[in-house]
Amino acid sequence: MSRTPDIHTNIQLIGPGAMERGTGYTTWRPEGSGDWLLIYSRSGRGYCETHDGRRILLNPGSVALWELGAYQSYGTDAAHGTWNIIWAHFNPRAHWRPWLAWAERARGVRIFELTPVHRPAVDEAMETTIRLGRSGLPLAPELAMNALERAVLEIHNAYSELPGSGMDPRIRSVVEWLATLPREDFDSDSLARRCGLSASRFAHVFREQTGTTPQRMLESNRLRVAAELLRNTRLDVQEVAHEVGYEDAFYFSRRFKMAHKKSPSDYRGG
Repeated sequence: MSRTPDIHTNIQLIGPGAMERGTGYTTWRPEGSGDWLLIYSRSGRGYCETHDGRRILLNPGSVALWELGAYQSYGTDAAHGTWNIIWAHFNPRAHWRPWLAWAERARGVRIFELTPVHRPAVDEAMETTIRLGRSGLPLAPELAMNALERAVLEIHNAYSELPGSGMDPRIRSVVEWLATLPREDFDSDSLARRCGLSASRFAHVFREQTGTTPQRMLESNRLRVAAELLRNTRLDVQEVAHEVGYEDAFYFSRRFKMAHKKSPSDYRGG
């Protein structure tokens, strides 16, 4: 039975880093490191040895997490010869609790294998954690902690198999771009080129993974943001329409009413 993580209340990132080590690299901390440790295995192969002597291989894409006080024993797998990792010692924020509750492989030790689909996002977030953590910029520790939080979220998303977690990264890039409410004209051909796919293949994969078309997704995003602006700002209807990408306020009002069953003015009034 998995233990509930004992989340440390002291919010800080002790140290992120990256390294490649050869045969003979080992670390042994029977009482842990006084904080939580996350290791993301990028290439090569390492191992994690549990307190009862079991050895678990850490392959490219493996993520290993040791909670506060957990037995730590890990190193480069001798049969492979090299191990390239990104690591971070940290004390988790309290609201990370459900994101760190992967199944335990040993007391206080959690290990999860990322698929190739999920690895780029985790890799980017961990690299950003290192860059910000070493930058010396104002608020660098807090910014680095935010980047680590993104990595934790990406790993949790992969682990829990939430809807959309297995999305093709090329399709995901388009979904994220559409969330910026672009004003520029686009069609399936231009988006397909952005993804390196044929127009027909792009249209099929996008609908398969999102359940809609790019044009409908963009309009849904625009009308959702418009509703938020109507609720939370004093912008008039024409200003809201322009803010979310509609040049014609009358057309915007018509589309908004179709989506929300109320005109923008009535929606604002409750």
